[in-house]
Amino acid sequence: MERLRLRAGMVLDAEAVLGARDVVVAGGRVVALEPFGTPAAAGEEVLGDGRSLLMPGLVNAHTHLAMTLLRGVGADEPLERWLERHVWPRERRMAPEDVYWGALLGAVEGLMGGTTAFVDMYFHADAVARAMRDAGVRASVAVGLAGEGEAFEAALERAGRTVADWRGAVGGRVEVRLGPHAPYTCPPASLRRTARAAEELGCGIHIHLAETEGEVERALAEHGRTPVQLAADAGLLDRPAQVAHVVWPRAEDLPLLARTGVAVAHCPASNLQLGSGIAPALALADAGVRVAVGTDGPASAPGLDMLDGLRLAWLLAKGARRDPSRPTARDAFAWATRGGAQALGRDDVGRIAPGAAADLVLARLDRPGLWPPPDDPYAVVVQGLRGQDVRAVVVDGRVRVRDGRPVGVDLDALRREVMARARRLKGGAA
Repeated sequence: MERLRLRAGMVLDAEAVLGARDVVVAGGRVVALEPFGTPAAAGEEVLGDGRSLLMPGLVNAHTHLAMTLLRGVGADEPLERWLERHVWPRERRMAPEDVYWGALLGAVEGLMGGTTAFVDMYFHADAVARAMRDAGVRASVAVGLAGEGEAFEAALERAGRTVADWRGAVGGRVEVRLGPHAPYTCPPASLRRTARAAEELGCGIHIHLAETEGEVERALAEHGRTPVQLAADAGLLDRPAQVAHVVWPRAEDLPLLARTGVAVAHCPASNLQLGSGIAPALALADAGVRVAVGTDGPASAPGLDMLDGLRLAWLLAKGARRDPSRPTARDAFAWATRGGAQALGRDDVGRIAPGAAADLVLARLDRPGLWPPPDDPYAVVVQGLRGQDVRAVVVDGRVRVRDGRPVGVDLDALRREVMARARRLKGGAA
């Protein structure tokens, strides 16, 4: 692997502001933090300078990357109508190669904005995993599951093969888990069956829970249990689990989520665009729940920019509580880095220290909108940094973005592929 020296006038992770440092990377790991400007060793490539900021890569803790092909469909519709009228009919026409190219586009879009890892859920999960491998990102890919009975059993069997096929692939950079869509598309028997299958396969779980108020009311009316309780009753939360949204938890759900140690992906932009509400991120965090940040799919959100996502999470929580003191910029930064690592189930991601995975983002600080810097270094990221400021991205020790451009991806060819496929799926000009 490449040996790199990442040089920055400001280095920070969620644990500490490290100041001006050189961070040395070899074998896919951070191997040393040295004084700024230490002469490079033979064979080291130097990236960055005193006008750079270095931070851990952002983790998009919930998304559906292949939905880049469905950008803008069904705009201004609530979730249920958006899915039933606009998304599901088009998804039924999507072939594995459509999913591959849409997911590859999403990974590249995220990378260029400083996202190094994704927790994705979609059908044709093998195609998504191939796209993550080829983009060079870190990913946990959930095989989307829905329904019941024999058809569900057949889908679960196929999912199990996909989990096995990707176990240990590409050095563990891409792994596959099971993704029962939600309690309203997977009845309790299917949820229980998924939990047993995950235990047999030794894999994790990814599921949508309590995304809308109507979903919670329906679950209570039909089962006398909240969506969170249904998932817990089925045994899903006993596995390494990560759940998306939790916009409408009941008070009794919070200790349950905290006790089981699941990570909750807060997706503020999507929840706002679909009119679903504002997740109580601070209440979750105060209850001891692990909070991460996601964008959701790019058809139900403005895009895949995690810098926008963490900024929105920070602002919304302050406004919802009418308390400007919380969350701090450091809190929001931690949700998008260390919280995201917890969603991945990784303790070596989301930090900068010897032995940590070398998933790193180098950004320029010489844009006028970043002058003068705030007193709080975390506010530099949360208040001011934009995707356009990202100059280099390293994943697993390899440079994946250099000078703001993706490495090893032909953007012109990618554009041709996705435009043609999106045109067919949307049934009109793209």
